[in-house]
Amino acid sequence: MDMQQRSKLREKYSLVPDEELIDMAREGSQSYAEGAYGLLLDEIKKRGIGEGLEGIKSVPAEPEKSGLTNDEAKVDTFVELTIIINQQDKDSLESALGGTDIPFYFQSLNIRGKDWPVSLMIEQSRVEDAVELLKDFKPNGGIILW
Repeated sequence: MDMQQRSKLREKYSLVPDEELIDMAREGSQSYAEGAYGLLLDEIKKRGIGEGLEGIKSVPAEPEKSGLTNDEAKVDTFVELTIIINQQDKDSLESALGGTDIPFYFQSLNIRGKDWPVSLMIEQSRVEDAVELLKDFKPNGGIILW
C-alpha cells in the first residue's frame, strides 16, 4: 500500500462511527488488505475506544516504503468481484473463500456507516481462481461483476 492509499484509508477510517470501527476490527486482520487492518487499529487507539476488543492483538501498520521504485515496492492490487447487500451472501462467500489461500476482504460501499452494500475484493493475481471457485454463486439481490 503506497503513502497516498494509506492517507486515503486513514481519512476514510476517521469518518467511520466508533461502533462500526469496533465491528470492523472484530472481523480480524484476514478480512483486510495488507496494512489496512493496522491503520484501523491505529484509529481505534487514537480515539481510545479499544476497551471492547479483548483478544485482538495490535498489528503494526505497514512501514512506509519511501525511496523504492515501483518494481522494488510490490503493492497488492485488489479487484472488486461482487456487490453484496445481505449477510447471507457475505457468509456464503466468506465460507467459500475462507478455506483457500486466495487473499480477499469485504469493503464497505456505504459512506453513511451502514452495513450494506459491501464489495468482495480479491487480490488481482488470484481473480481467475476466485471466479472459478465462485462460478455457481447466485447472489440474493447483489451484483456479480465478473
